[in-house]
Amino acid sequence: MFRYLEHTADVLYEVEASSLEELFADAGKALSNTMIELDSVKKTGEYEIKLENESIEGLLHDFLDNELILIQTDLVAFNDFKVSILEKNKKFFLQAKCFGEKIDKAKHEIKTDIKAVTWEYFKAWKEKNKWKCKVLLDV
Repeated sequence: MFRYLEHTADVLYEVEASSLEELFADAGKALSNTMIELDSVKKTGEYEIKLENESIEGLLHDFLDNELILIQTDLVAFNDFKVSILEKNKKFFLQAKCFGEKIDKAKHEIKTDIKAVTWEYFKAWKEKNKWKCKVLLDV
């Protein structure tokens, strides 16, 4: 589950999830939803992201960065993600399938353009039995 928070110039959102994989998927949905209404996107295509990082925060930032690069270079919109994360030898490994379709300006209204996933306010943490993150997008 994601929710947008108030911010003066950019887009700030927070995600709360019951698993790490769900956290990444919902953070990806929030990024996509910032640009295009998720309900207007069909799952006609599939893209894959594979990453590794020594920290969960670094892995999440890299994942969102790679999603944004796919959106901007391949002109696709995503509305769902299937994420797998493994920890091995003090590193985290991510495999994600991103589901969506090519952006069609007649069908998809572009709400805003995202310049970057920033490190400002960025954090991911576990609190009790929930995973949480906060993300600021430069728009």
